[in-house]
Amino acid sequence: MLPIESIPSKIQLALLIFGTATVISLTMILFSWKEEITTDVSSKNKLDTFNSTLGFQRVYAPIEPGNSTSIAQIAAIAGVLDIELYFINGTTQAEAELLKRKYGFQASIDNIKELDTHRRIFADMEANNVQSAAILGRLIDVEIDLKSRLSQAFGDINAEIPDILFIGRSYSEKTEPGVTEMLDILDATGNSLDASHRQQRRLSKAKFVQRETRAFRPRYPRGIKDAYAINLRTARRLNRRGVRRMQMDGHDLDFILADMAMVGISLAFSVSPPPVVGLQDKQLLSSSVLFALDMRNDNPSMYAPFVDWQAIW
Repeated sequence: MLPIESIPSKIQLALLIFGTATVISLTMILFSWKEEITTDVSSKNKLDTFNSTLGFQRVYAPIEPGNSTSIAQIAAIAGVLDIELYFINGTTQAEAELLKRKYGFQASIDNIKELDTHRRIFADMEANNVQSAAILGRLIDVEIDLKSRLSQAFGDINAEIPDILFIGRSYSEKTEPGVTEMLDILDATGNSLDASHRQQRRLSKAKFVQRETRAFRPRYPRGIKDAYAINLRTARRLNRRGVRRMQMDGHDLDFILADMAMVGISLAFSVSPPPVVGLQDKQLLSSSVLFALDMRNDNPSMYAPFVDWQAIW
């Protein structure tokens, strides 16, 4: 082999350029490989809320046999948002009355119907090893950008699948982002007709309504049964507790879900503002799916965000 000094200068230059290019290429490949791994890992840590099951394994929709209106509404919502629903037949009046007589349940017939309907969902999760599921109520309306809002909310959640996620909610909470500032302004201005006070209220309302979707840890959640998500561990616990609750007292599903979130052994989050609301609650939705489809006559963009704010909104 010729010593390096004997190699013509042009060949030396060519070798130097080739060597440098090779190092740069290898470095680029290495960084590209590293970036690909990083992207793949991070994507596994965040749910894909834009898929047909909102990032969960299933989306359950309990239906009331014979109630064609509620079935048509939830089917229309699913069609617009490309959500794959897994229907579960709800407990009928006759079945609830039989359960009450047979097991001596203290809960009312309406509460037994509701609790036993959701227990069927919990049991189905256990039987089919469904690791996570969203559960939608029978009479609901949703924001047209539901998937985007859930994606924003999951940015605040320090777990891939929390024990409970309250997606729909009809009451505000003190721990909710933006609530304290909003209530302070409403309390300070009251029903004053002063122009500056009216302007403060108008601007604060607009700011609250238009804020980015967040997830927060609830302290005392209420009105939460219209839309929530759970993991399999929570489904098992709710299945057991549902029976005991019906035997012991008349508490409804809303109370049991709140109790699970408050006892400190569940990792619970709420979505704010709630992108799913019950039709009966007359709550705010910025862009209602049912209103866009002409399946409701009232415009929910004119309502207060929560039931407990209707008097001051």
